[in-house]
Amino acid sequence: MSNYCFYSQDALALAQSAGVDVIINSYAEQHKKQTYILCRPLSNEDVKYDYDRAIAVFSSGIKPFFIDFGDDDDLFEEYQEDFLEDVSYLAEKFKYRDKIGRKKSWQILFESLSRNDIDFKKLEVETKES
Repeated sequence: MSNYCFYSQDALALAQSAGVDVIINSYAEQHKKQTYILCRPLSNEDVKYDYDRAIAVFSSGIKPFFIDFGDDDDLFEEYQEDFLEDVSYLAEKFKYRDKIGRKKSWQILFESLSRNDIDFKKLEVETKES
């Protein structure tokens, strides 16, 4: 596993079962980018989602994205909505809203991918460093 990747336990199990951990680890290692792979926001470990076949990936320089490992589009969409709502709640709770803004301004940045459609080049965003 890459030293640049942090996986929550449940996210690691899902990523490994589909083999996408290799793709994510390779990207993080090659670009030396700290990358976080989660099933739910870290401060919400007690929260349970109805869908447990998806992960969220965060890394600087790329759009955050969800990967669906299941086959229920409706539950995957609901999972994404719940995840974003929880991030918004945590941003308010920990006073990050001044930094990231309201949900409506950043939720459009998130991409939804299938496990067979991960292309980091397509996810790149221009940063102030570029």
